[in-house]
Amino acid sequence: MDVQPAPLGPAGETWKVELPLADFRPLHPQLASSPDGLELTDVYALTVKEDAGLEINHIGLLPRE
Repeated sequence: MDVQPAPLGPAGETWKVELPLADFRPLHPQLASSPDGLELTDVYALTVKEDAGLEINHIGLLPRE
């Protein structure tokens, strides 16, 4: 999924991003219509136009509400 930079805050700050499960897309939609119940295997951060030095320092998975 893509996260746009505008709502994240100033460059150089630590950002907290919460991503609801419903916003994710299955890698192979023909095998699963939603990501619910699937396994999360990869998480990465990148920028498209320039090297922003992004770093993931924590990932937490929360149970459903």
